[in-house]
Amino acid sequence: MSFWKYYLDELKKLEKNGAKIYSIGYSELNRPILCVQVGNGEKKLLVKYSIQATDYITFCLSLLHIKHLLKSPSNNTVLFIPILNPDGICLNLNGLNSIDCLNDDLFYSENMFPFCYKKPKKSTIFLSKIKAKLLKLNNNSKDFSLWQSNINGVNLTTDFCDYDENKKIEKENQAILNFIKQIKPNMIINYQSKGETICFNYEKHNKNFKKDNKIAKAISQLTKYKIKRNKIYYNTSKNCNTKNFHIPQITIKVGREDLNYPISKKHLLYIAMQNKKVITKSLALLDEFKI
Repeated sequence: MSFWKYYLDELKKLEKNGAKIYSIGYSELNRPILCVQVGNGEKKLLVKYSIQATDYITFCLSLLHIKHLLKSPSNNTVLFIPILNPDGICLNLNGLNSIDCLNDDLFYSENMFPFCYKKPKKSTIFLSKIKAKLLKLNNNSKDFSLWQSNINGVNLTTDFCDYDENKKIEKENQAILNFIKQIKPNMIINYQSKGETICFNYEKHNKNFKKDNKIAKAISQLTKYKIKRNKIYYNTSKNCNTKNFHIPQITIKVGREDLNYPISKKHLLYIAMQNKKVITKSLALLDEFKI
């Protein structure tokens, strides 16, 4: 079974347990970018995972977070994006076979979640061109375990950081941007790997600096992750969410720095223990800090 089919099967289980599933847009290869909503309260927490293709372990963490919240629902709304970069993570885990099985994955998406738009099948010529392009971008190696970008070879984090209204961005980022404009979340958490660190926008013009700093400190105390205060780290969350919409947000990087990509599920238990209460704590902070 392809990773994509496994992913949809897991979401179907969550739906049966009370989660609301819907699409916020589509990837460059037309895989749906799915949102899992738990709760329907006034305040909204948006949590994004698997932004880079190497963030498989954050997807695994997302399932645990959602299952935990379904057992103890909040009075507010939590919007989980388990995989923002579906093409990239499929390539990272399944290699070029993820391109060969693309049409099957799209059909399975429509079958499992009928709200997904029906997309025309990609021709074998198109698929072969995509594979040739990917091989060239990957130095002719079929090992995509270190691949971080989307299917176009664009790092979604950098692409989003460089956003302005006159610049075309990747479909995945356009989908999440439109979603943020639509739902106007009160707080955003970005889950990435690796480093066991927490970062946010440290620039002086950040109007949310005080709130971001308080949130980061609270989550740092909870996870024991260090807050990194340098440009390499804060750039991961220096994007249009903060600059244009003034939404408090932090980025949490899970997994030790010395772990290899993709981080194995054998490390999930420890990562889950560190991050078990992050969602419930963040919801509490919405009220505590009057966000």
